[in-house]
Amino acid sequence: MTVKRVLILADPPEKLVPPGDTTLRLVAEGLRRRIRFWHADHGDLEVANGRPEVLCRAFGLTKTGFPRLSSSHRRKRLAEFDVVLFRKDPPFDLSYLHATRIVELDSEPIVINSPAGLRKANEKLYALNFPEAMPPTLVTADRDRALAFLAEQKRLVAKPLDSFGGIGVVLLRYRDRGARALLDLMTAEGNSAALFQKYVSGVDKRVFVIDGKVEGVMIRCGVKNDFRANMHVGGQPVLSCLTRTEQRRLKPVLEKLIQDGILFAGLDLIGGFLSEVNVTSPTGFWHYQHVSGIDLSERFWDTVERLMHRRKAPDGGGR
Repeated sequence: MTVKRVLILADPPEKLVPPGDTTLRLVAEGLRRRIRFWHADHGDLEVANGRPEVLCRAFGLTKTGFPRLSSSHRRKRLAEFDVVLFRKDPPFDLSYLHATRIVELDSEPIVINSPAGLRKANEKLYALNFPEAMPPTLVTADRDRALAFLAEQKRLVAKPLDSFGGIGVVLLRYRDRGARALLDLMTAEGNSAALFQKYVSGVDKRVFVIDGKVEGVMIRCGVKNDFRANMHVGGQPVLSCLTRTEQRRLKPVLEKLIQDGILFAGLDLIGGFLSEVNVTSPTGFWHYQHVSGIDLSERFWDTVERLMHRRKAPDGGGR
């Protein structure tokens, strides 16, 4: 059973830039397999008399790999697609939430990642399901509690709960005169929770997970003037693998991803500890292929076609 029609719910096409964009890598491999793609934003989803629909445009690529969309929109039923692929960057806001609710009204297409799974898996908070795999971590809007945690740990990495790509992430040091002001900024003066995590030195790894299986691992080497190693801020990839300790720590994570319908995820490890679980639009395929020679988009679509075959079989299950 082959995939023929795919709807991608993604950021505006002008934000998708080759060669590094993973969404474009998935489209390129899909086009090679003669899959037809359509593009829409969350706001293009509709429900007419209980039937989910979408206002979308045909989606292809130019010879240089940039997005090429048809000039006119078409209204299509979600049931016309084999696969609906969520690929919009965080934040997981009300628009994202409503999109998951609308998409799950139709049981026909395979949805990646599952709407229920996306609602469960805040990219900063989902990892808290596995405290034994993480560094000491505190989520709070209370500046004084965060200050006490900083005094205990000496150095903290502070993260907004709804950002991505290292945006808004800061390093806090005990006795730094600016720490109190930074905590006020991170928590909107006590009105918004942020994540505070013990600073762990060591290797920063991105782990690519497809259908509960680790398909690739790469180190992200940071730049000299930045403690972050995200590709978004200039990190450079190096081929790697998991240590035995990392494998042990990630085993329950992989099992839960399957349980929650998360087919495709990017796990971030720092110093062997789990830092984040990226599920809305995991990236890094191009960087991984650059250092490994392996195109993970091939494995992605192979997996999706196996899922389709499983669903269409007489004794196949649901989503």
